[in-house]
Amino acid sequence: MKKLLSEMKGNSNLSEALETIPYRQIFRLLANSEQIESVSILHLINDDLFQMGILECFDEIQIGNHFKRRKQLIAEAFKLYELEYFSGCLCLIHSQLEGIITDYLIFKNIIRKEIANGKTKFICNSDGKNVVGLAKKIELAKDINENFLRLESFQFDNDQNKKFHNERNDLLHGSNIDNFNAERCFIVFIWIDSILGSIYRNEVILN
Repeated sequence: MKKLLSEMKGNSNLSEALETIPYRQIFRLLANSEQIESVSILHLINDDLFQMGILECFDEIQIGNHFKRRKQLIAEAFKLYELEYFSGCLCLIHSQLEGIITDYLIFKNIIRKEIANGKTKFICNSDGKNVVGLAKKIELAKDINENFLRLESFQFDNDQNKKFHNERNDLLHGSNIDNFNAERCFIVFIWIDSILGSIYRNEVILN
C-alpha cells in the first residue's frame, strides 16, 4: 500500500489519482496481485471493479443516447490497454474524454451543436461564438464543479506549456510520438473516471 501511494505522490502526473482513487481499490489491486512486490498503480486500469465503475456511469447518467454510446468505445480502450496497445488506446481515450465533456456542455445548455453543409460546429450559448478545440471546452466547463476546475489547471510533467489540450493536440496531430505509453493512458483513464464521477454526483446523486 505504501509503495503504491508513494508511486502516486512522487509523480505529479498522477495527482488526480490521489484525489479520486479510493483506498479500497488499491487494497483490492494488491489482494488480487500474485506478485505484490512488482505491482504498480498503473495495473489498476485492468481491475474489473475499476472498469465496471466507469462503464456503469454510461448506463446510469441520463444525458443523452450519444453519451451512452461511448460505453462500448471505453470498453474497447480497456482491452487495448490490457493488450498493451498503448498508441491505439491513448488516441481513443483522448477523443472520448473530449466527447464526454462536449456531451455534458450540451446537456447543461452551455453550448449547442449545429450542422451546416455537412460540418459540425459548436456554439457558445452565452455569446454566440464558435467553440473550437478542447481548451475552450474545458474553460467553459471549469465552473461546473471542482473536478473540471482541476482538469483546467492540470499540467503534464509540471510544464505549464503541457496543459491537457496541448498534450492531446500534439499526440493526435502526430508531432508527439514519444508518449504512447502506459502512464499516459493511465492519466487519461483517471481523468475520465474523475469527470464521469463528478457528472454522476451532479446528475444522479444530487439530482
